Amino acid sequence: MSKSKTVLLTGGTGNIGSQLVSDLLKDNYQVVTTSHSDNNIKKLKNQFNDHCQNGSLHVINVDLEEKDFSRQIVTYLEKNSLQIQALVNNARSTNYLKINKNNEIDRTNWVGEFLLDVVVAYELVMALINLENSKLDNIINISSMYGMVAPTPGLYKNFEK
Repeated sequence: MSKSKTVLLTGGTGNIGSQLVSDLLKDNYQVVTTSHSDNNIKKLKNQFNDHCQNGSLHVINVDLEEKDFSRQIVTYLEKNSLQIQALVNNARSTNYLKINKNNEIDRTNWVGEFLLDVVVAYELVMALINLENSKLDNIINISSMYGMVAPTPGLYKNFEK
């Protein structure tokens, strides 16, 4: 089955990520996604088993906060002869969103959020663009609406401060 493009989507097992995986597969993209949760990877692979079997979905188990994460991704891509044309930076950790008793995000959480949203995205772009014969021509950064409005706790299970 020939695909129009190969897309690398970070954070493909979360709420938004799994919906993006579904939509991209429906639109005939080959999807490579990341997660560091064995349980979430298993759920995603079960949900899209046919796509895993025919090679249109690849899931890389990698912790984006590890220093060598981009090398792990590049190694997987090279091993599987995958060339990425589009990158969607979608990964995040809900652990970094917790608010302390002063209604603030602790410095450690803020730095962790910055690492995932800015540093990881930059390092991954650089790793992909510097590949020999790189085909990367689209980069999409997913952001949260909560940069503009306050969260609505009633929309979430187990919403914590």
